[in-house]
Amino acid sequence: MFADRRRSFMDQMGEGVALFFAAPEKIRSNDSHYKFRQDSTFYYLTGFNEPGSAIVLIPGHPEHEFVMFVRPRDRAMETW
Repeated sequence: MFADRRRSFMDQMGEGVALFFAAPEKIRSNDSHYKFRQDSTFYYLTGFNEPGSAIVLIPGHPEHEFVMFVRPRDRAMETW
């Protein structure tokens, strides 16, 4: 479903490059955050619900039409 959405967007885009960023985390106070809500466009194209990510769409690129950058894994933070 998400691959179809990206394909449709890139077909309409024509030439060029599109860059989308995930929504950032919002700090509520020193040690707590507001509940995270992903940017609607980012989620529509990827289905990925993590902050600190970015995607690049490059229609017609021979190897990588879709590239996603994500934060490195941190097993200690995943526990919390």
